[in-house]
Amino acid sequence: MRILRRLRRLRPLDLLLAAGLAYLAVSVFINVVLRLLFQSGITTIEEVSRILLVWLVLIGAVAVLHDNGHLGMNMLVVRLSKRWQTLCAVVACCLMLLCDFLLLFGAFRQYRLSAFDSYPVTGLPLSIIYLAGVVAAALFILISGSRLIRLLTGRLSGADFFRTNEDDPQTIGKAAVE
Repeated sequence: MRILRRLRRLRPLDLLLAAGLAYLAVSVFINVVLRLLFQSGITTIEEVSRILLVWLVLIGAVAVLHDNGHLGMNMLVVRLSKRWQTLCAVVACCLMLLCDFLLLFGAFRQYRLSAFDSYPVTGLPLSIIYLAGVVAAALFILISGSRLIRLLTGRLSGADFFRTNEDDPQTIGKAAVE
């Protein structure tokens, strides 16, 4: 019953990431066992696992950015005044947007360059890897852009921008209790 209650609290993206990770772990384990016991594996698992791993990493990064769960080095920023914290947050947001746009343009360029190539075993287009970068970069831009707008309109303070989940007193020890 506790497991069902926990599953209800998860978002669909978390469930999708968990299912992808479970598939990845099981399929790679099966392939390793087949290679050890029978000196033969399922070749499509290698390609699908590689593609799935890239998608899981990038979509997981989107989920963590949305939850403000990335590791933060805010030792200096927390010592600044509110005005300087907000200024640092705006600069950080602008730098994130710059990196997000670079990722978007680079991934889209690679997507176009590899659009007509395909994986040898599955026949899937190679561009599916770079599509993950395009999707993730677009979502990064939406998240970072909305934070920048909230910072500029005063709906988000610099202190809240630099606060991570580890800083939130309500989430400290929550995983240990559950």
